[in-house]
Amino acid sequence: MISPSLPPRGKNQDPIRSYLLKIAWAACLGLSLTGCRPTPVSSTDDAKEPAKPLVLHALNTGFRLVPIFLATDYGFLISNIGNEDHPKAQISVGLRQEKRVIHCCTLSEFETALQTLPKGVTLYRHQRCLVPAGYGLDEAFLFGMEATLDNASKNGLTLATDPVVTCLCGK
Repeated sequence: MISPSLPPRGKNQDPIRSYLLKIAWAACLGLSLTGCRPTPVSSTDDAKEPAKPLVLHALNTGFRLVPIFLATDYGFLISNIGNEDHPKAQISVGLRQEKRVIHCCTLSEFETALQTLPKGVTLYRHQRCLVPAGYGLDEAFLFGMEATLDNASKNGLTLATDPVVTCLCGK
């Protein structure tokens, strides 16, 4: 039985509470109390149960939250998470195989995220129908965005010509 190191116990600490703290601490470290590490899901298990899709952004339509899923291996979505009066940019970069989404608030963060992608992969722009997700963002930011994407294509990324569009209107 593994006993992960915990902060020192007090003299009057309850043994049940101590055991529960050990369980919680082991879970945080990725351990079980039997000494086994969690096993990754094998590829045969993946075939039985499809992987959960990654959500690049959850859009609040005023009536409900609509997820915008990563529909490709690598993609990004530009969003205005502020409003028209006070725009705030967020660029979500999705990496399907790594099962993660990187949220960037500046162009330099976006450029750094793009540098983590393997050279030669195709990067898709994800959008939504009706109004663009980046509606209301500063023109200078959008121009800088295009310059960053041009630079990324010069450094080995392929940019898809057609965007992936998530339908919000139900058509």
